Amino acid sequence: MFRKIAALALFLALAPLIFAPSSQAMQLSSRGRSSNLRVDSVSKTMNASATTASVPLWRLTGTIRITKIYGVVTTTIGANHTAAHFRMTDGTNTPAITLATGVAVSAAGVGSVLLRNSDVGGALALNNSSQARVTSSAGATGQPFFTESVLTQKLSTNTDIEYRYTTTDAPTSGVIKFFIEWEPLSDDGNLTAL
Repeated sequence: MFRKIAALALFLALAPLIFAPSSQAMQLSSRGRSSNLRVDSVSKTMNASATTASVPLWRLTGTIRITKIYGVVTTTIGANHTAAHFRMTDGTNTPAITLATGVAVSAAGVGSVLLRNSDVGGALALNNSSQARVTSSAGATGQPFFTESVLTQKLSTNTDIEYRYTTTDAPTSGVIKFFIEWEPLSDDGNLTAL
């Protein structure tokens, strides 16, 4: 009898998770918290001409937690592509997501990966496909590879996530496919590809 009661109690405890609609089903994140992680991607052509360019990636609504943000080169990048970094903009403020002085991505080949594996004060890491590479977490031993952040929209203002770089090429070239893994924290938390 006790086993039947225990099994019934377990079933009743798990029933909301088992029978929830897929849009409401909760997943377990790598840190053991319940989450509703989403992954979005957008491809962007690099075509600035002898300037610093801001490439809009996603429009933010509300507040979200990002767990990963990175880019994969799908067409070789031009010979001069420096100070590459992620930031937000609300038209007035431009808070950094990665170090604003960035990293040189000049002539990065197809399959090269730009990734954020440190706090806001750290530059993007570049795994250039010109040779075999290994990149480790920039954090302390035992820390997750990607670094999480919470992003909040400026109230009633378009707030975007951008990729920013400088080039002396006239024009530069290349294509990067950007990825972001995120979850909403506020009821209106959302990202829209630009």
